[in-house]
Amino acid sequence: MRGLKPYLLYKTIEQAETQRGWLDDSAANLLAVSQAKTPNQWLLTRAQILSDQAHFTDPLTAIRSTVLWSNVTLWLVCAVGGFLAGLSVLGSANTPVNLLWVVLSLLGIPTLSLLIWACAMLLGKRSSEGGGLLGRFVQGLLKRFTHTPHIELFWQAWHQTTSASGAQRWLFSMLTHGFWLVALSFSVFSMAIAFSVKHYVFLWETTWLDPQTFVQIASFLSVIPAKLNIAMPDQALISQSGNVAVDAWQARSLWARWLIAVILVWGVLPRLFFFILSAWRWHQTTADLTPSTTDAYALACLARLKRAQARREPEAEPGLPDTWRSTTQAIALPHTSLDAVVLGIELRALPDWAKHWTSLGIVDNQSSREAVLQMLTERPPNKLLIYCDALQTPDRGTLRLIDNLQKFARHNQVFLMHANEGPHTQIWQKSLAKMGLSIIHSSEQDATQWLNATH
Repeated sequence: MRGLKPYLLYKTIEQAETQRGWLDDSAANLLAVSQAKTPNQWLLTRAQILSDQAHFTDPLTAIRSTVLWSNVTLWLVCAVGGFLAGLSVLGSANTPVNLLWVVLSLLGIPTLSLLIWACAMLLGKRSSEGGGLLGRFVQGLLKRFTHTPHIELFWQAWHQTTSASGAQRWLFSMLTHGFWLVALSFSVFSMAIAFSVKHYVFLWETTWLDPQTFVQIASFLSVIPAKLNIAMPDQALISQSGNVAVDAWQARSLWARWLIAVILVWGVLPRLFFFILSAWRWHQTTADLTPSTTDAYALACLARLKRAQARREPEAEPGLPDTWRSTTQAIALPHTSLDAVVLGIELRALPDWAKHWTSLGIVDNQSSREAVLQMLTERPPNKLLIYCDALQTPDRGTLRLIDNLQKFARHNQVFLMHANEGPHTQIWQKSLAKMGLSIIHSSEQDATQWLNATH
């Protein structure tokens, strides 16, 4: 279990437990030490289980959805803006196209921003760990609109994780290069369309520059396109196109190809290269994130996990049959009887007909709860039927216990006693439906049929 998401959940749980105290982790610790092998995996697995239990994954899903649609919107804006920019710099077909003005308009700001980005990256991690201007803007928006506690915890974990690993600057670099890549690509696309359906003539104009200046600029910009076997205007055509447009098909075709090639080579390709580089570095810095096992929080978690591991160590000698240690007495279970198990929560007694099935007794205090969780960890059943009383109000502790219990069995159901006369039946139904237990038995026949069914 590696990567950004598991590590973010771990850091979110760390923020929650550091600021608010330990969560109810009895079941999570038992599951973690039974499913994972190493201390790092224990910590990540525990965080994953606690996140599901406390609904910490909901803000993560909401943020990912919001970020996705925000990026789609920004990419569409860049695409439309680039397309319109390509058309606007060409102007009307009745007016000659000023080559120098088009190049400066389409490449000036992108090239300047690229140089600023390169300088910021060369200055080191510390100067760009906030992600630059875009990073600070996005962080400000998130801080302003993340008012719910869980989202605020997730934001703190994300910022701490990406800043410490250096991933944050590569993420915002990838976004910045991606936006410019889309804008410049659509500018080239719109120019190609315009050159196909309109009649343009080209010239270069200057008031105080020497005429040879543009010849040198055009020759320099043509070096790389020429090496790519793209036909470029020669110095004679460049000189002839000064102040007066050459309205010949070959001249128009050469200048149109020159403009598109210059924008592609000096605008699109650098952004594509740095976009791929940033995406690769982002993946590299987030692929192997694992929690440290030496900081104070991790050591405290590992101590709790080791206590859970010690509780689930087998007490019988090797070779003896596995047994369930009941909350009231030890009940030997053969392997063939592990298909269906029943237990009650805060009841006086289980129904008489329930005694025909393997029973874990009644959970009515902390010690019996821990014992049942430990037994389920050692011998997880195929089906688990939980007995509850509709005459009682489903408090948060009971619902949390049911949510923990259903993680151990492949199939889970609830038998709601006094469902027809209990005043809280609808509250039970709504609460259990949120945990995926929408089918609730209220008769002995329904429960017996489900327990006997093959799953």
